[in-house]
Amino acid sequence: MMAIKVCIIASVCCAFVAVAFSAQMSSAQANYFSSSFGSSGDFTILVIATVMVGGNSIVGGFGSTLRTSLGAIFISSIDNLMVLQGFNSGPRVLSVGLMIVFSIIIFAYIRRGSRSEG
Repeated sequence: MMAIKVCIIASVCCAFVAVAFSAQMSSAQANYFSSSFGSSGDFTILVIATVMVGGNSIVGGFGSTLRTSLGAIFISSIDNLMVLQGFNSGPRVLSVGLMIVFSIIIFAYIRRGSRSEG
């Protein structure tokens, strides 16, 4: 019963976001995840970066919504600062990719250190 309530709440939230997004863009299209749209050129890389910079495992197993939210705030802040400084989408996508690489390296060392101590 709880799963049904969660699905209903998620559906209502998705519908609200879709209406707001369509109103903002003055159109409705299903391909907004393509590489021709998005603040850094591609929403998919931003989603992956949000999860990775937040310290969550992309393959599952552990993570938290708070860390993902903090990762999203960090990624969007950096991206918005670069937009305000006048960077094109190429350097912005490169910076997001570098953040993904560095977060993978940092969290791999953190996890390796916590395994050897325990």
